[in-house]
Amino acid sequence: MITAMGIKYGTALLFDDIVLRYGENLEKTITPFYYLLYTAMVSAFFIFLGASLRLALNSYQQELLRKTLESEKMSAELSFLKSQISPHFLFNSLNNIYSLTYHKSDKAPEAILKLADIMRYMIQENPDKLVSLNDEITYLKNYIALQQLRFKDPLALELEINADDLNYRIMPLLLISFLENAFKHGIVTDQEHPMYILIEALNSRLHFKISNLKSLVNKDEGKGIGLENLQRRLALGYPNKHTFNIQNGEKFYTSEFFVYL
Repeated sequence: MITAMGIKYGTALLFDDIVLRYGENLEKTITPFYYLLYTAMVSAFFIFLGASLRLALNSYQQELLRKTLESEKMSAELSFLKSQISPHFLFNSLNNIYSLTYHKSDKAPEAILKLADIMRYMIQENPDKLVSLNDEITYLKNYIALQQLRFKDPLALELEINADDLNYRIMPLLLISFLENAFKHGIVTDQEHPMYILIEALNSRLHFKISNLKSLVNKDEGKGIGLENLQRRLALGYPNKHTFNIQNGEKFYTSEFFVYL
């Protein structure tokens, strides 16, 4: 900066009548001390301004990078969580189809076609993109139809849908964990105590609830990977915009969540 000030003052001496003189008749001359002081102040101001802009730019770039990394991390985790859903569901469904084929049931081919439709939906949907609520409901109905093939008696099930718009966009495969858990651990053929499923989408709020009679025979010592998976997906996809509730009663098991879309 000192060198620049010297060069600037030397240039001013060459044009002293323009740069160094002031007053009505240019009778006054700026002393070297005040000129250099003024030059130093102006230079310091622009140096400070440039440094501040550079720091602000660096800070913005760092924040942008941080958000990008967080987004990529979230996307990767959501993809991983979705990959956990597919094998879990596929394993259970193949067990059901194996049972049908073992008993040479005429329902086996239909079950395979239903499973193919369901798996096609699961594979095609990108976990980073949203799907319509209507598509998710169709997926659940196909799942229920596939489960019906397991039983000789009709399922005891009440499905209530109350929505002001079926085109709400939600994360894919958001509803399946509760339903799968109910079929796995509940009694689904007791007509006096049917499984109750509520899908309510009003004023940009999604309420999903399932209540089912508990099975005292079908005890699973697992840790509920599907429900833990769902909780994590909700936390990632709807931070501070959801609630998750489980009620494990003596006879009934109720699970529900609210999501603000």
